[in-house]
Amino acid sequence: MEGKAINNLITDFSHFLLKWREGDGTEKLPGGESLADLRERAWHVVERIAAKHSDETVVLVSHYFAILTIICAAMGFRLVHLRKMRAQPASITILDINPRYSRLAAFGKLHHLSGTTA
Repeated sequence: MEGKAINNLITDFSHFLLKWREGDGTEKLPGGESLADLRERAWHVVERIAAKHSDETVVLVSHYFAILTIICAAMGFRLVHLRKMRAQPASITILDINPRYSRLAAFGKLHHLSGTTA
C-alpha cells in the first residue's frame, strides 16, 4: 500500500481496510503479509541485532508499519495499539532493548529536521 494515493487505497483496498480496522493484525494484505507476519519478521531481525550488539548503539532505518510493529513487539503491545500511534516520515524513535526489558525512550522525534533541540 506504500506509495499509493489515499483515493486509490480507498477504492482498491476498501474491503481489506474495513477488515483491518476492526481486526487484530492477522488480516493479510492482498498479495502481501499481515501486520502479525511483519511484526514477527521485523522483531526477529531486531532481536538478532540486539543480541549481537548488546553493549552498543545501533541505528535501524525502516518503513512506517515495520517501525510500529517493532515498537508493539518490544513493548508487549497488541497490534491493535499501533492504530493509536503516528510517526512522521524521517522521525526518530529510540528503543532501549536488553534481555530484561525494553523501554520506549523517544517516539517520533523531529528535532534533527527543524534545527532545534526540543
